[in-house]
Amino acid sequence: MFRLIICTVNAIVLFFVLIMFVGCASKEEVAAKRELNNKLNKEVLILQSSIKRYKENSKILCNNKKSCDKAFALTKIYVQNNSNMRIQFSDDTMITTFNPTEVGYVSMRATKVPDAGESSVINLDVNCQGLDWAFMKSEYSYMENFGRNCFFKCASRVESIYKNFKPYVESKLK
Repeated sequence: MFRLIICTVNAIVLFFVLIMFVGCASKEEVAAKRELNNKLNKEVLILQSSIKRYKENSKILCNNKKSCDKAFALTKIYVQNNSNMRIQFSDDTMITTFNPTEVGYVSMRATKVPDAGESSVINLDVNCQGLDWAFMKSEYSYMENFGRNCFFKCASRVESIYKNFKPYVESKLK
């Protein structure tokens, strides 16, 4: 019982000592970190907005079965060439890769959804492991920098994939 009390007291003392060291940042260091975080928040919002816009603009509308089949075959090639992950499933309405296994890896899913008459809409969904804003906000500074780098690398890659998808498919349909 006495050992348990001593261990508990030692743990509490160690906890308070660690808190004291964590709180030793100068006002300048705190202000610099706050300024950096504000700058990063703005950059993240700009990237997220850009990705959303490119994703919305990447939808492909095809007018007949022949052009839709060809557009979806081109979509499969695009997914194979731009994803780090192999295709897990593919049929005439869906293409899915395996989920990302490492930070910075991209996976994709494409769907062909019937529309009015013989037309269809092809949608692309892109996922990158590391594109998680919470991943950037680690409490350890080395992880915070790592998380930031992964986020921006993933965001740039996802943005590029969405941006280039529709022009790639449309250029091959002409």
